[in-house]
Amino acid sequence: MVSAAASVLVTIVVSEALLSSSAVTAVMIDRRGKIVEDLTDVQLLENLADDYMEHQEERPKVQWALTWDALSKHLAELTLEDPDEQAALDRIRRHGQTTKDIFSELVVSFEVLGTGERFTGYREYLRSSLSAELSSMISDLTFLSDATGRKLLSSERTSTLMVLVFSGVMIGIVVVNSVLTINTIGKPLTRLHEGTEIVGEGNLDYRVGTTAQDEIGQLSRAFDQMTDNLKRTEERLLRSERLAAIGETAAMVGHDLRNPLQGIMGAVYILKKSLGPGMDDKARDAIDLIQKEVEDSNRIMSDLLDYSKEIKLELGTTTPGSLIKNALAHIGREIPSNIKLLDSAKDEPSMVADSSKMQRVIVNLVNNAIDAMPQAGTLTVSSSTENGNVGISVADTGTGITEEVMQKLWIPLFTTKQKGMGLGLPICKRIVKAHGGSISVESIPGKGSTFTVMLPAKPAPKGSG
Repeated sequence: MVSAAASVLVTIVVSEALLSSSAVTAVMIDRRGKIVEDLTDVQLLENLADDYMEHQEERPKVQWALTWDALSKHLAELTLEDPDEQAALDRIRRHGQTTKDIFSELVVSFEVLGTGERFTGYREYLRSSLSAELSSMISDLTFLSDATGRKLLSSERTSTLMVLVFSGVMIGIVVVNSVLTINTIGKPLTRLHEGTEIVGEGNLDYRVGTTAQDEIGQLSRAFDQMTDNLKRTEERLLRSERLAAIGETAAMVGHDLRNPLQGIMGAVYILKKSLGPGMDDKARDAIDLIQKEVEDSNRIMSDLLDYSKEIKLELGTTTPGSLIKNALAHIGREIPSNIKLLDSAKDEPSMVADSSKMQRVIVNLVNNAIDAMPQAGTLTVSSSTENGNVGISVADTGTGITEEVMQKLWIPLFTTKQKGMGLGLPICKRIVKAHGGSISVESIPGKGSTFTVMLPAKPAPKGSG
């Protein structure tokens, strides 16, 4: 029939256009992700420079060089068609090279000139110049991120328009053909017509849902498939937008707050040194409180940066007992005397994991468990094996989690605490997922909660999700 040939032709043309639009969207999503990662790397460079100036240790110097190498590689691979965007990229590259030269000069000043106070002014000048270069990079990277976001939105609108045009043309063809068969196609045609209107209004959950094998059945299934593809594209776009927003916020906020926080820590150090052992208990408590609050602020900024970045694993051989032991040693706080700790973790089986990142997961879960038992309770950490998987559990006898909170537990930026950004558990989930594992929770309000991480002994790492 003429309508069948026409429908095949329209399907081919629109499908090719949708594939082209989807390819553009995928490129834009990948580019946006790399730009966001570059933003967080720029912030990390500033933090590492501060760390090196304060301690002159080898670790921040080496990490600075590694971060710079990764950043410069991204910038070298990035190609842009828009002249304004390319000009911004060229500026970023120039400022990046200047930043590298300044940091190298800063390292030489310590290694050759020594740590004498007479060179303090010179080093502060270098640090200020480095900060100015990094600020310029952040500004231009933010511009590129916004420009890419606008192109993503345009690509999504194009895909939506393609689906609607396809549906409209196909319905027109079917209507012409259905004059002779109106009694058999009336109902599915009505649903298809309703679908074009509903999808056009932005509801991508609508499905025609037919099992018919005729032309209208094939058309309905093609419509549902295209709507599925469009919904997946929209979800990827929304995720990219959320991560980009978090990354940009982290980079800008971290840059603006890092220097004041370093100034506060410096002032606290001078106060401690000046007052010495003669400081009374009230003053000592006040200074300790300031230090703790600054450390909490730094941790919040680190969470923002970490959540926006791709999870990259550094795998090695370890055991559940070793992970838990090292996590408890680096918890950063003493377990209150009114909380009883039970550790039954085993040093078997051997497993492959990123020890540093998995220890961070355990530390976060242990801290949450302690916070859930403000009066008293029992904290239990344990390990298990099941079907080739290794389980690590953290249980408390605290306040428990309500059903309402349970439904939002893994949502970024959701928190029931007075302090924090609500990124701890989402970061834990991303780390575990990157290992190819899973994390779950069981809780009874008023009786306590148990978080369980399940990891394959030999993981096949996935993307960070």
